[in-house]
Amino acid sequence: MFVKQWQEHCHPLLRPVARLAGVVAPNGKAPVYLRATITMKRKDASVAARRLSISIRAS
Repeated sequence: MFVKQWQEHCHPLLRPVARLAGVVAPNGKAPVYLRATITMKRKDASVAARRLSISIRAS
């Protein structure tokens, strides 16, 4: 609901930029800057995700 309202109030020329930034992604994607950061630090992100999954299973 909020996404639809935001799109209606957003200037038509800004909508593609907002979608690329992940601001109006109704499918729940992370913003592009976060995806780029994780991609650049893939090994660190993988280790952190593994630690999280192990701690979730343990609890």
